[in-house]
Amino acid sequence: EGESLLRLHRRPSRPPLEQAVRLMRDVAEGLEALHRRGILHRDLKETNVIVSPTTGGLLKARLIDFGLSLDFGDGETLAEARTDHQSELRVGVFGYMPPEVYRCQPYGAGVDTFAFGVLLRKALQASSPLPPSKRLRSWLDALPFHVAGCRYERSVRQAVSAAWPACLAQLVKSCTAQEQKERPTMEQVRRALDGWLDLCGRA
Repeated sequence: EGESLLRLHRRPSRPPLEQAVRLMRDVAEGLEALHRRGILHRDLKETNVIVSPTTGGLLKARLIDFGLSLDFGDGETLAEARTDHQSELRVGVFGYMPPEVYRCQPYGAGVDTFAFGVLLRKALQASSPLPPSKRLRSWLDALPFHVAGCRYERSVRQAVSAAWPACLAQLVKSCTAQEQKERPTMEQVRRALDGWLDLCGRA
């Protein structure tokens, strides 16, 4: 029960930044738990995160729709695991899909980390929209891909705003790095979000 993250982001009133980050922390924790079990979600997007109130009145985010999930085996770490063939092809949704999946190359846990970075950017933008110039630049960067299906790597570069906390903007960039080996693990992402929320709580 609840509503999708997409519907929450489309409400007329902007979600508070701390609330948005807390929800993303829930998503990071869910992905971290999956990865510890050797499972990739592979279809992370705003409609596959459900938000519902807890008994204390706070909102909680949960992952749904595991139809495209890939199981590498019980207890196997995903730190170095990679698909060893290309028959999986382009799973997921364009825009959330990392370059290696678009190119039909072997991939591992970085597929979820990349999609999380896109989701985090959308959450930050819902709380504090990009300035018009950056929104236009982001749209122009993606236009060649939407028209001709080319330059995918450029179209999925995530624009960030100077108005966002620097550590969160940097987290978006690191999660959506073009090379999967440069992306953090979901444990590292969750810890980074915990650190920001801890500082926020003490302010």
